[in-house]
Amino acid sequence: MKNDEFEKYLNKVRNNISNLHNRFYIWRGLLNKDYNKIYNKNKYFWASVVYSLDKLIIIDLSKLFEQRNEWQEKRYGKGINLYRLMEFIEDESKKNDIEKKINEEISKIESIKGWRDKLIAHEDEDVFLNMDSFYEEYSLKHADIEDLIELSKKILGDITTTVTKEGHSYTFETFRREGDLDIKTIMKKLSED
Repeated sequence: MKNDEFEKYLNKVRNNISNLHNRFYIWRGLLNKDYNKIYNKNKYFWASVVYSLDKLIIIDLSKLFEQRNEWQEKRYGKGINLYRLMEFIEDESKKNDIEKKINEEISKIESIKGWRDKLIAHEDEDVFLNMDSFYEEYSLKHADIEDLIELSKKILGDITTTVTKEGHSYTFETFRREGDLDIKTIMKKLSED
C-alpha cells in the first residue's frame, strides 16, 4: 500500500518537474536576441508568452521546494512536492542527507519564494515602493533558476532511490533537445512570413 501511495505522489511530482523542464527550455530559447526581429512583428503576443513562462517557472519551482507550516496545512492541505515525497523515506539519516542538499541552495529557494509571494501571487506594496531593496534581498539570476531545476531532478532521483532501494536518476534531456528544436522550427517558419 505504501509503495502504491509513493508511486502516485512520485508520478505527480515527476510530471511537475517534467513540465518545469519543458517550460524552462522553451523560455530560455525564446530569450535568444536573434529572434528580436520576429518578436517586433508581434511584440504584445511575444511579451505575454515570455512573461507568462517566466512567472510560471517561478511558481512551479516555488511549489516544488515549499515547506508548509501547520497553519498552511490546515488551510490548504499538504503540498505535493519534494518534501512530501521525503515523508516516504524511513531512514532519517538519508532524509537528512537530502535535506542538507536542499539547504545548500536555500538562498536561491528563498529568492524564488520571495518572487512568488511578493511579486507574482501578491503585489506587495512595500516591494512596489522599494523595488531596489527587493532585488537586492531576493536576487535571482537565470543561472539560479537553472541550478534549482537541476537540484529538483537530483533530489527526485535521491528520494526515488532511497524509497525504492533501486538506483534512479532523471535527465529530462529530451525537453532541452526538443524545446530547442521546436523554437528553431517555429522561428524559422515565422521568419519566412
